[in-house]
Amino acid sequence: MSRGRIAVHALTISVIANFVSDWDVLVGNRPGSAALSSSLLLVPAFFLSVFIERWIAYLLVRAQKRNAVRRWSWRANLYTYEGMIILLLAIALFDRLR
Repeated sequence: MSRGRIAVHALTISVIANFVSDWDVLVGNRPGSAALSSSLLLVPAFFLSVFIERWIAYLLVRAQKRNAVRRWSWRANLYTYEGMIILLLAIALFDRLR
């Protein structure tokens, strides 16, 4: 990877980290607001996780198994992130009804 691409990636991560760190100021301090905003942030994290895990798995498996790795990376992350989003949305709903 070239130095220019590394700099772009580092800048992108820095901007995202700064936005996430100020997220509670934008949405408020209530637990439901934090849960709802966290569930929204899980969407880009899901795609990032899928592609990073697939990339690492591609390096570790033979070419014949790469289709299975692609399916695995999507399914495993769908199950994991689905559970996290449901939990966070339940917290937000509970806080709203309280």
